[in-house]
Amino acid sequence: MYAKIQQKSKERGKSMLQLERQQKILDYLKENRKATTNELSELLGVSTTTIRTDLNQMDKEKLLTKTHGGAIYKDKTHDMTDLTSRAYLFHDRALENKEAKEEIANEAIKLVSDHMCIFLDASSTAYTLGMKLSGFTELTVITNGINLALELKRISRVSQSS
Repeated sequence: MYAKIQQKSKERGKSMLQLERQQKILDYLKENRKATTNELSELLGVSTTTIRTDLNQMDKEKLLTKTHGGAIYKDKTHDMTDLTSRAYLFHDRALENKEAKEEIANEAIKLVSDHMCIFLDASSTAYTLGMKLSGFTELTVITNGINLALELKRISRVSQSS
């Protein structure tokens, strides 16, 4: 009998800790708009697996939006459309690891030559490369990235397909 009561107490304690942890996650996201799994793990002193479990549950409950490697705050006061939300994320991603993206783009540009047809995805790293394509003749760029397509439109010698 004592073992059953002790087990129930542990389960209640765990639930309380989980609820407190999830509230701290929400508070952090409200203040910072986004967070990585690793960031939350370090902040709360729990494993990344525990954080992923919390984020999955909170995403199902529509408390936040889970992303690859983290989460973003779901602002209930502003009804953000999916496109607006993605644009916000892209802008943030474009600013992250900027030096590494520049290095990658500088190496990749060496593989591009005049009259080529290349595909660039919707990533912020591909966007960084796309911004370096103005010096080519008759270069065709195929992209599924709206941000990149809009910028390439301004470059006269680059034709694009999306």
